[in-house]
Amino acid sequence: MGNNRMSTKDIISRPEIRFWIPILTAIVGIAMSWAVMSTKIGALEDKDVSLETHFVDMKTEVDKTLTAHDLVLIEIQLSLAGIQKDIIYIREALE
Repeated sequence: MGNNRMSTKDIISRPEIRFWIPILTAIVGIAMSWAVMSTKIGALEDKDVSLETHFVDMKTEVDKTLTAHDLVLIEIQLSLAGIQKDIIYIREALE
């Protein structure tokens, strides 16, 4: 009995195998690229969600601050109106 086992070199050199090697290599490369891009996209989506949450929180803080400033401005306007009323009363009393 002779050696019926084929070597790896013999197997790879067969035409039907040589036909499929570039195709399979391309498919594996595409699958790896797909996995990497999918991971990167997932990370970017997570960052987007965290940035959106941060933006909403900051907007809420700014709205609270502006509301507080509006209240202070209204108090100042009321004080100025009272002062103006007192000035008018004093002017009328002096005339």
